[in-house]
Amino acid sequence: MSYNRPPLGEARVMRALRIIGIVVGCIVVVLIAAVIALQLLIHPNDYKDRIQAAVKSSTGRELELPGNIHLEIFPALAVRFGPATLGNPPGFSSAQPFAWIQRASLRVKLLPLLHRQLVVGSVEIDGLDLRLLKNAQGQGNWSMAAGKTTAPATQASGGQMTLAGVAGVVIKNSRVSYQDMVFDHLNVTIGHVASGVPAPVKWNLDLTTGSGARPIPLSGNATLEYGANAAHLSGLDARIDDSTLRGNVAVTRLSTGAMSFDLSIDHIDLDRYLPASKSSKTAAAPAAQRQQPAELPTSALKSLQLNGKLAIGSATVYGMKLSQVQVGLAADGGVLHINPVTATLYGGTSTGNVTLDAHGTVPVLHLAESLSGIDVQPLLEGFAKTNRVSGRGNVTLDVTARGNTTSAMLASLGGHAAANLANGAINGLDLWSAVNSAVTLLQKHTVPSGGVGKSTRFDTFRASADITNGVASTKDLDIASGDLHVTGQGTTNLVTGAVDYRLNAALRKGASGGAALANIPLLVSGTMTNPAVRPDTQALVKSLARQQLQKHKGEIENKLRNVLKDFIH
Repeated sequence: MSYNRPPLGEARVMRALRIIGIVVGCIVVVLIAAVIALQLLIHPNDYKDRIQAAVKSSTGRELELPGNIHLEIFPALAVRFGPATLGNPPGFSSAQPFAWIQRASLRVKLLPLLHRQLVVGSVEIDGLDLRLLKNAQGQGNWSMAAGKTTAPATQASGGQMTLAGVAGVVIKNSRVSYQDMVFDHLNVTIGHVASGVPAPVKWNLDLTTGSGARPIPLSGNATLEYGANAAHLSGLDARIDDSTLRGNVAVTRLSTGAMSFDLSIDHIDLDRYLPASKSSKTAAAPAAQRQQPAELPTSALKSLQLNGKLAIGSATVYGMKLSQVQVGLAADGGVLHINPVTATLYGGTSTGNVTLDAHGTVPVLHLAESLSGIDVQPLLEGFAKTNRVSGRGNVTLDVTARGNTTSAMLASLGGHAAANLANGAINGLDLWSAVNSAVTLLQKHTVPSGGVGKSTRFDTFRASADITNGVASTKDLDIASGDLHVTGQGTTNLVTGAVDYRLNAALRKGASGGAALANIPLLVSGTMTNPAVRPDTQALVKSLARQQLQKHKGEIENKLRNVLKDFIH
């Protein structure tokens, strides 16, 4: 009886494969046994005290772990825990924690660890409440306490552990606050994150910018990519209430937080996000009295590094209606430049620039603005809640202010302003009535009124002002109103609202019933919101005396001649 034996080479291969199969099977059995043993022998909850003590020693913060810690070894290293609380560092209130988490989980793949690569499978955080604060010294509670910083690990002979990527990050039902700013109902999903690999990002949340402000619903998606100390958010498509924001944002240097952006928004009403007390001002008091002093946010500006541009289709800001807005922003070293700022508004255009220099102890603000072809009445009604002046024309402003509050800025305001308007009216100021009173005293008859109610129509209105310490001084006021021509000078106190002007009015022959009348003196006093005009009676008496002297000049001269003749003869 005979049978075929496999060739010698093939027999050796089969024997080798059987040996490899046995070895691999043994390794798998050992691994399974090790995993079972680790899960049976290692109870992570037994190490809570050690974990809390290590956190206290390295950070100076209290860590509380009232919930259970769950550990899985296979097929991936996974940790689940919650709830957990991390306290504030020394120097901050212990009444509320720095962070509170309802549940958190982390997975790390095992095999890449053998090659010193950290591959995080997924990170899930549910119910995070993170409260970021700054104390009186300007220190943040997210910073490590002095002496508690962790020294960088020394590299092992086999090389340093590297982060190869994160499969995904999910944050849900969370809340993050910074001072008065709150990100509530926060839900964020980030796809696979690795250096140089684009990752999809989606979010939705409610943003509250300060006490009393209404929540702003935010949602959107973009693509995140990071690497080489930079991160880019491209393809941004976000919703802010009913507005759509698109563009790109980048952190150009992660180590310093330097940012750049190129964004556009279709329309936005910023007034809806202001507290009611700031968006419902009335004209019952001067602007300086209506506004409470507000501290300028210069501390954040000192470390801000920003460069970008923003385009807005249409916007409402403090009651002003703007369109085709273009804004460029640059900030570095405590200095913020907003340049250019261009917009279309009320039938005209606006161009200007703003610089806020906060690198020193006292911030300095410089504003240069030019309004061309503007319909000023709706502009003033929207911005200042007043209809004091109407007309169309040009307004220029070039001013500088210093101070840490808005009131200090106004009190130190200096610079130059000018206005050139046509075909409008000064409401609440009836110059014709005051001129009538003066003419009645001089000539015992009235002149036709050029006003409508308590207002004065004008064909042209020109004036400029030099501003020093919040007081605007005008020397070239020029108003032409039909048969009335008014010139004058005076001051306006922008802090108190007080006005003090001396005017000279001239009437044409037809309006004065014959001869032209010049230098009819008028006084304007009161406040910007409640001015009063009246004849200058003292100047009128002098003018009347001069007129009488001029009228009887010939008669007096003849009498003097006759007296001299009689005296000589």
